[in-house]
Amino acid sequence: MSAEERLDEPSDRRQLRPPEPHLEDHRLRRLLEVGRLLVAELDVEAILDRVLDVARELTGARYAALGVLDSERRELERFLTKGVDEVTR
Repeated sequence: MSAEERLDEPSDRRQLRPPEPHLEDHRLRRLLEVGRLLVAELDVEAILDRVLDVARELTGARYAALGVLDSERRELERFLTKGVDEVTR
């Protein structure tokens, strides 16, 4: 049953169910693959873009967002999104 199907259930029957084992294996393999690709990448913008893409892919999410802290780690320096159109953003 997909996440969308679960959201269609009445709220009293809605439960978070663990993903199927084969999906977890795929996600783990994909994370390892992406990790190897990221350490080889030197362009920070390309890395952040890839992280957002993979986050959407692995979670099945329509959108992904990532906050980048400033050098003092007190405030957001940047807020990146993927899958969100300009009007919504």
